[in-house]
Amino acid sequence: FHVLERRIDAVGAVRQVLQSVWGLARAELPLAETAAAAATEYLRWAEAMSERLLVERDVPERPTLRVLVGPERAFAGSLPRRYEEALAESGPLGIVGRRLAEAAAERSDVRDRVRFQLAAATSPADVEACASRLAEAVLAHGSEERIVLVHAVHGGGLVTTTLLGSDRSPAPEPPELLSAPEHVAAAAVRELVT
Repeated sequence: FHVLERRIDAVGAVRQVLQSVWGLARAELPLAETAAAAATEYLRWAEAMSERLLVERDVPERPTLRVLVGPERAFAGSLPRRYEEALAESGPLGIVGRRLAEAAAERSDVRDRVRFQLAAATSPADVEACASRLAEAVLAHGSEERIVLVHAVHGGGLVTTTLLGSDRSPAPEPPELLSAPEHVAAAAVRELVT
């Protein structure tokens, strides 16, 4: 009887811990949504800046480096199947998130195509450092390719975003700048990727 009583107490303690963790996660959600809104606004600003400084060049289509951003922790539902389909598409890959790295390592048709693997953010506080690591990896491993980012959105779908899709050169008549247009453009592209 005492063993059963201790097990019931243990289950109650685990329930309390899980409720506390869930409460913390709900409290962090508005912070994550605020950060996402700020990042979206910054992305629009960086895109507008790069459009003023750079013009597209007419060059042949380049190969695509697909960067899949997934979770560090286990996930369920239809999302794993969608990520499996994204892994199956041909071409070089960048992997963000331990669970996707494990899935890629298990598949011989995917393993050899992985250019880099990074840890994903586990909390809103990790996002900035993770984004910087990802930007560095993208710029280091994808200089000759088109860069496509694949990530999950609320509701279980995957979204594809083209980060660097075409060759660009400095605009023939850029706005007045204190630095050389090439340096400002390089900094704007780096900020856009970050």
